[in-house]
Amino acid sequence: MIGRRLRTAATCLALAAALVGAGPAAASWRDDWDYTLERSREAGQQAREAAERAAREAARRSERELRGRRLPSEAALALAATIRMTRDRAHAAGVRRPPAHVVRALSPYFSSAVLNQVRWRPPMRSPSMSSLLVSWYFREGAVTLHDVVLFSDERLAQDPAFWAHELTHVEQYRRYGVDGFAQRYVSDWEALEAEAAQRARRVAAAMRARR
Repeated sequence: MIGRRLRTAATCLALAAALVGAGPAAASWRDDWDYTLERSREAGQQAREAAERAAREAARRSERELRGRRLPSEAALALAATIRMTRDRAHAAGVRRPPAHVVRALSPYFSSAVLNQVRWRPPMRSPSMSSLLVSWYFREGAVTLHDVVLFSDERLAQDPAFWAHELTHVEQYRRYGVDGFAQRYVSDWEALEAEAAQRARRVAAAMRARR
């Protein structure tokens, strides 16, 4: 609304400047016009930033509400199907083995079976994920899809401590299967995330102690 009023004022000042023509009065109108246009640009930028902040907060609020309620069993089926579909899409786009230095750093803490199984993928333009997976992907930096870790920032794939969290999710998938993981995430996501966070902290502390 503010930006619209400022743009309207700028238009009026421009017309006035054209009518007045050359001379001191025209220069004054042009100064006022330039000032008003600048204010309009600032207001537009502020409005965009405010809209972005509101959108981020709405997304966080929606996720809190989604995760805070017990969802029907059909939600777990949908989540499992999305995990499988997105994993297959990542494989089709091309996946990689974990970086060698990550494997070396984490080999004392994770089994060779897990380290040999897992693959990762740098950012995908169209990951085709559900809204919940998109939230994990962009806000938390990565999403683990069975045995594929999809990173939103390729630099995160160089961090062994970050990998420790995602590899714990790979272990959970191995333990429960995709359907079991999805069911547990829908019914008690905090337990799965707490396990991954605690494991990552322990591994990071152990790696620091070994240096």
